[in-house]
Amino acid sequence: MTLERARALLAIARDVSDPAHPLGVRTRAELRSFVRLSPEGIDLALGEYLETSATEEQLTAIFDAAAPAAHAHVLLSANVCTAALRAILLGCAAGERVSVRPSRRDPVLAQVLVEELSRRLGPAANVRVVRDLSPAPGDVVHAYGSDGALAEVERALPAGARFHGHGTGFGVAAIAEEADLRAATEALAEDVVVFDQAGCLSSRIAVVAGGSDR
Repeated sequence: MTLERARALLAIARDVSDPAHPLGVRTRAELRSFVRLSPEGIDLALGEYLETSATEEQLTAIFDAAAPAAHAHVLLSANVCTAALRAILLGCAAGERVSVRPSRRDPVLAQVLVEELSRRLGPAANVRVVRDLSPAPGDVVHAYGSDGALAEVERALPAGARFHGHGTGFGVAAIAEEADLRAATEALAEDVVVFDQAGCLSSRIAVVAGGSDR
C-alpha cells in the first residue's frame, strides 16, 4: 500500500489543528453542534491532541504490519473527536479501497478528512464516507466502540471477512515514588481534562507509590 494517502492525511490534520486555517475554522465550528466540549475544549483537542506528524519509519511500520485487503471498512465511535484520523490512516494501510462509517453522534472530523483527501488526491484517494458498511469475504473491518457493540458487529460479518476490534479501554496513571508530585499532578490533570475524560486513555485511577503521605 502506498504511503501517499497517509502523508496527505497528516498534512490535512496539521491544517485542521491550526485555528486560523479554513479547515481548522470549519472543523471547530461544526464540532460545536455535535460534541459536549466547550469551545476551549475543542480547541485544546484539535490544537494539542490531534496527531499531526510521524516519521517515514513509523508510517512504514504501520503499513508493513497491516495485512492488506482490496477493501477496508472503518466503523468509528464518537467518544473522542480526534480519533477518526488514526482510524482512517490505519484503514488506508489495510485497504486499497476504504469505506468509512462515522458515528452519527460525531461525523465531523471523518467527513473533513475524507472530503479534503479526495480534493487533494483525486481518484487516488479511493476513500469515501458511507452510511452503512457492507463488507464482503476477503475484506478487512476495523471497528471502534464498546466491547458489546464490537461483538455484535463481528457476529454480523460474512464468512471470510477479517475483523479487528478496538474496544473498551481503562486508563490508570502510575506515579513513581521518585516522581515530583506537583509535576505529576499537573500532568494527570491535563490527561483528565482533555475530551472531558471521555477518552479511553484518560486516567480513571491514579496509583501513587511512596506511602499515604503522598
